[in-house]
Amino acid sequence: SLSNQEVLDTYWECARRMQTVDPHIRVGGVGFSAPFREHLNRMLQNARTDFLSFHFYGTHNNSTDDADLLKGARAGMCVDLPDQALAADVAAQLGGSKSKDAKVFITECGVNSVRREAGQARDARVQGLFGATWLTTLLTRLAPHVDEVLLHGVGDASWGVLDKAGKRLPSYWAAYLFNTYCPLKSDLCQAVSTDADVVAFAVRTDTSANVLVINTTPLNAKVTLTAKGLGKLDFVRGRRLDLTSSDLQFEGRPLKDAQTVWAKGYSVNVVQFVTKKAVVASAAPTDG
Repeated sequence: SLSNQEVLDTYWECARRMQTVDPHIRVGGVGFSAPFREHLNRMLQNARTDFLSFHFYGTHNNSTDDADLLKGARAGMCVDLPDQALAADVAAQLGGSKSKDAKVFITECGVNSVRREAGQARDARVQGLFGATWLTTLLTRLAPHVDEVLLHGVGDASWGVLDKAGKRLPSYWAAYLFNTYCPLKSDLCQAVSTDADVVAFAVRTDTSANVLVINTTPLNAKVTLTAKGLGKLDFVRGRRLDLTSSDLQFEGRPLKDAQTVWAKGYSVNVVQFVTKKAVVASAAPTDG
């Protein structure tokens, strides 16, 4: 196998030759196993890169506890690797290089990279609501800086997304909620949570203002959500992914700016304000 430097040397030479023949060709890569600063720095030193790709896992061992994994997701980082670049750091590096317009792709993503010989996940947390909560939390941190995230293990139930028959598992629903209510080209809005264990993330789409409320603890929480600057509301509705069901649940909600979210332990909750004005949201646990 090639060392990282040999991979980069090969990439640079291939990119140089391809861009010489066709200056408009799009070349990028190289699928690093993690976003190590040293590798990314070297990647951006030479030939123009049209897209940058790497893998992202929350951890690479089975001894990392739940709290540390979710703390890492809230920070947008892996908890057991040194000298890694955060997504914001990657964006900053690109902005200061000849590849400032490059896209950023995470081409393999999951809670824990540890797997069995046949490829199944060894960490059971990947399969349930913990994995879905970790994923959604991570996506809120990556969204401003990463263009696409591809989940690992689709079609293998042990990875918690889809099984071979196409049955939808918790991490599928987490990705569905994020893609549906926080689609590409949404306007990010200010969202403030007064509790580090409750993640609030708000966006404005063409049709609504949407707020994600993610409870990253196993304890239930009553969350008071206050949205500001909405103007006249047409209607308000909610969706949730929690232990009460293996599927998504719809919720009718009162027509007002202040909402109470009963966030179960390890849950993803969406409040959708259908209106034509921008949203500024804050989420504050009131008890739980």
